[in-house]
Amino acid sequence: MPTPFDPAVALLRVRGAAGVEHPGGDLLSHLVRTEEILGGWGAPAAVARAGLLHAVYGTSALPTSLLALKDRATVRELIGDEAEAIVYRYGACDRAATYPGLGGATVAFTDRFTGAVEEIGGAEMEAFALLTVANELDVVRAGALGPDVVAEIASLVERLALYAPEAAARALAEIRPAG
Repeated sequence: MPTPFDPAVALLRVRGAAGVEHPGGDLLSHLVRTEEILGGWGAPAAVARAGLLHAVYGTSALPTSLLALKDRATVRELIGDEAEAIVYRYGACDRAATYPGLGGATVAFTDRFTGAVEEIGGAEMEAFALLTVANELDVVRAGALGPDVVAEIASLVERLALYAPEAAARALAEIRPAG
């Protein structure tokens, strides 16, 4: 769990994450909660750390970028090469092009920054899925979302279950409680 003195949290504050609106409050709070969810699930350390900075380059859904891609070295210094690669992958995901292909052993991943399409699977897809599930769970927990949006999120989490079954099951238990 990050502390207020964590250099990555300090960077997020300086770059204005606390002033960016996000479901349930602000982007900084969302980023901290996402790392906490991943840590609570026992996710690999690089994945949990990526949770803290997962939107630093912006995303398909949140175009606000706190750092330019030319500043990737700064992120690597703060959280390490492996975690930064996960952050880049998450921010680079062209969701409209990539999400429909979820469910196979590999996924044709479209990079929204470069337009390149690459097949990913294995540990790389597992890290992406863990981060995505944690992100979406926090959005559901924190936001006042309509039933259609929650259903859309649940559908996405179900499709990610192939890559991160335990995390997806935990998230779905909250998103779609029994009863």
